[in-house]
Amino acid sequence: MPSRDERSALLHTFDHAAADLTDDRARRLEAGRTVARDEIDSLTALAGVIRRTVGEWDAGLTPLDLERPFDAHRAEALILESVFDELLAPDSLRVLSAAIAMAPDRA
Repeated sequence: MPSRDERSALLHTFDHAAADLTDDRARRLEAGRTVARDEIDSLTALAGVIRRTVGEWDAGLTPLDLERPFDAHRAEALILESVFDELLAPDSLRVLSAAIAMAPDRA
């Protein structure tokens, strides 16, 4: 579990990314703030799914004789890079990344 300072830094990063996304959508779309709020909610929910899935992988790997320990943070980073990097706009990707970092523990 992150310390209070770490949690505060994660929250600050998420808030900043969400504000950037909101500002962008508000500039470009008539209902931009509403669109941004819905997008942030969806990205936050997706972050929870990714975090839980990586936790399930970790649990599934426990009985196996691995060459090295499973690194959940690296797995999450690779998912972002390999799956979402080209699908999401950069501001959406930053929100998703920050939301993953803030999501509850994998277990």
